[in-house]
Amino acid sequence: MSYFTYAIYYIPCFLGMIWGDSKALCKIISLSLWLLYAFNFYNGDYDAYEAYYNTRVLSDWGIEIGFGFLMYTSKALGLTYSMFQVIIATISVFLIYRFSMKISKKPALLLSLYALTYFPLDYVLMRNFLAFAIFLNFFLPRLMDLSESNNVLIPMKILICTLFHQTSVFFIIFVLANKRKFLRFVDFIIAFIVLIFLYIVFRYVVISFGFFSDRLHLYDGNTNMFLVTILAYVINFSVVYFFCYIYRGGEDNRVVNFLVNINILLFFMLIPSFDLPILNRIGKYASFINVALMLNIYARGLRLRWFGLAIIFTYCLLVYFVFIFPVNEYTVSPMLNFNYLNNY
Repeated sequence: MSYFTYAIYYIPCFLGMIWGDSKALCKIISLSLWLLYAFNFYNGDYDAYEAYYNTRVLSDWGIEIGFGFLMYTSKALGLTYSMFQVIIATISVFLIYRFSMKISKKPALLLSLYALTYFPLDYVLMRNFLAFAIFLNFFLPRLMDLSESNNVLIPMKILICTLFHQTSVFFIIFVLANKRKFLRFVDFIIAFIVLIFLYIVFRYVVISFGFFSDRLHLYDGNTNMFLVTILAYVINFSVVYFFCYIYRGGEDNRVVNFLVNINILLFFMLIPSFDLPILNRIGKYASFINVALMLNIYARGLRLRWFGLAIIFTYCLLVYFVFIFPVNEYTVSPMLNFNYLNNY
């Protein structure tokens, strides 16, 4: 067994936790993630995506025509699936790198936590990963200044993300969060109506008319996945609320309100999640935004710095045990052991 992939994965992440503001380490960590993704030749979804690449035509992709077009273009150019994977890995990892560099005061630390907590599942979920990476960069201006001025185009940007993975339509939940104050009762009612409407359209109208790919029916509800979704949302809200309670007030107050409101609104996702547990991924992606913003609050060094960092690390550990650990044999293990680089 080659230890090369273990070294390029764990060593840069460890260094990133020590020198969290190092831009050079950001590049090294991103390169490591790219190598692990681009040259992987087996994971939980690898065979399925390879089969899609070799058998599907553009019309088979339904609303996910954006991803289908990338596959179609790649095949038209005579590229193999492995070459296509290199292209997708390049786009996805670069977008995560760009987001981390622009949003975080501790970009190397953020990328390290992302690499250890989120990446082992993201590289498996190729379409989801690409759609979320695109969304993060679309949403970046609003996250950076928390202004209201750039709300108008966000629904259109979310629609673009939906062309790569259909569940991206529920990223609308991030737009509904008010940053200036905690959500009022009337805000809850409005958000509830909007989300229920989206769910009805998404599940019973859009899918019924075949605009979405049939593959979504693979994710029909079951109790175990629904319980995981509940656990993920409870962890998100509990940790974020506790963190924000400690750091409330001051110049970070808008960020604190934004964090709390997002995680309150996530509970509305339990309604469609009972039928479509695949939506627990929205909770996972929300937790990454939580980590990015909590790190910024921590980095200001106002008070209780080490306690704040301990909360963030514990939070990432909980997310790992909810989302990654149960599927370790399809995520972390193949990421480190099934890579062409180990053959050299």
